[in-house]
Amino acid sequence: VADKKYEDAFNYANQALALTKEISDSWGIALNLHNLGDICLRIGKNEDAMGYFRQSLEISIEIGWEIGNNLNKLNIIYLETRGKPFVEDGIRQIKEIMEQLEKSGSIDYLPYGNMYIGIIYFEKKNMEKAKVHFAGANKIAEKIKLHEIVEKTKEYISKIDGIK
Repeated sequence: VADKKYEDAFNYANQALALTKEISDSWGIALNLHNLGDICLRIGKNEDAMGYFRQSLEISIEIGWEIGNNLNKLNIIYLETRGKPFVEDGIRQIKEIMEQLEKSGSIDYLPYGNMYIGIIYFEKKNMEKAKVHFAGANKIAEKIKLHEIVEKTKEYISKIDGIK
């Protein structure tokens, strides 16, 4: 069922992208490219996600859409950092973007940054730091009712607790 929902979401976002291109709506194009990247990220199509985020970032910079710029950078840095042996620079960049998002009042996106950092630490087997970031993501996500993030971070915290 979830696969079908993501497939439907991808198709709707593609249709919306086509319509925004048809009317030359740069902001709509950037938003829909970002949404396509987000859908690909959620279903594990990371290379496709990276392509959509990069296209959206380019347009976001061009039109001065600061939140879009930061959200795309957040996702790009997350995807680039996951495969590297040394992750501290990527994590620092994610934290800087999170600060910018918080300053602009975009707190809805902060749980994603914390969750991304948690996943990076989890994959690098640094469970202590991973758990701190998952807990941070969970706290904010519960407060603003981002149920998907709450469930995902609880799942990771359970995995970490099971390892100890």
